Amino acid sequence: MSVLFCKFFHDEDGGAKIDWIVLTTSLVILGLSVGYALSNGADNVATETNMSRSSVEASNIYG
Repeated sequence: MSVLFCKFFHDEDGGAKIDWIVLTTSLVILGLSVGYALSNGADNVATETNMSRSSVEASNIYG
């Protein structure tokens, strides 16, 4: 049993796979957080634009 335990800790074949999993997970989390920040900012700009647009009265230039 101890031989299998020592082989498990000295085996380096899965190291690169773990690195790729951690890297991919961190990139997905980074992408989601950037997407959330951009969508939140775009929503604020759209709300402010709508409020500004609704306060302006249209004039009849052909009148």
